[in-house]
Amino acid sequence: MKKRLIPLIALILTACPANPPANLTPSASPTPTASPTPVPTPVPTATPQPTAEPTTTPSAEPTPTPSPTPWPGIVSSPTPLPVSTTNSMGMNFVRIEAGAFIMGSPSTETGHTSDETQRSVTLTKPYLIQTTEVTQAQWKAIMENNPAQFQKPEDLNRPIESITWDQVQDFLARLNAKGPEKYRLPTEAEWEYAARAGATGLYFFGDNARFLKDFAWFVETSGDPPMPQPVGKKRANLFGLYDIQGNVSEFVADNYTGEISSAPQVDPVGPAASAHRLYRDCHYAQPAEACRLAARHLIRPDFVLKGQVGFRLVME
Repeated sequence: MKKRLIPLIALILTACPANPPANLTPSASPTPTASPTPVPTPVPTATPQPTAEPTTTPSAEPTPTPSPTPWPGIVSSPTPLPVSTTNSMGMNFVRIEAGAFIMGSPSTETGHTSDETQRSVTLTKPYLIQTTEVTQAQWKAIMENNPAQFQKPEDLNRPIESITWDQVQDFLARLNAKGPEKYRLPTEAEWEYAARAGATGLYFFGDNARFLKDFAWFVETSGDPPMPQPVGKKRANLFGLYDIQGNVSEFVADNYTGEISSAPQVDPVGPAASAHRLYRDCHYAQPAEACRLAARHLIRPDFVLKGQVGFRLVME
């Protein structure tokens, strides 16, 4: 079989030309089918949101730079200003925070007396004290009388005076019966702490008596003849108390003692029994030297100093 195939293959190869004819048109190469261009998957367009206003973080209120102490002699300023409240009678009170102070006066102070021994006093409880002295109108609303020596029917905003310590206790009993608040006189320590309002000198504004006319009714400012003036007309101390020096002197709750220890005291009150009570401060007819913050005065509870002594309240 192989011998037959070999001559046949040779015959076929001889018959085929070595080169194709020149005019032979080559068959066209098949055009490649273009691959479809891939369409990118559309990215969803985000719905535009309204541009938020830039949030401004409020900056903290700057801590106020403490101003220079307003008056010479004040070595510590209280925090401003006490919380205030008004009762149904229109009496205004400020809250005095608990604290410590030096009560009394040094032996070198002009006018110092032996019953003003200096000592450290701590008050452990806050209290509400009246911003002004009790007026004639306020007294009359409770007592239905007006014993004041200096009164004008059209102007009852002057402080009540010409009253005894005992009469003040009667006023308090009637006022407290109206409820619900309870009222009392300040202790001597509460009175002086509130009056000083951080001051350590003669007056709550310092030691220079020539400034007293801006803060107090005393003999140089209270008229001719001198007399008590409507409350709250002069400048207040740093606790917001008016007429705490001058106008009328003020009763306090304590019984009087002239023997004062220099040892530290906490919430002091006077002795349990005494023939005398206490009043503090000067009045409208006295000179500036009498208006010292440390000055103390004794009085019998049933004795009237005509036109001179009034009071302010503590509300509990």
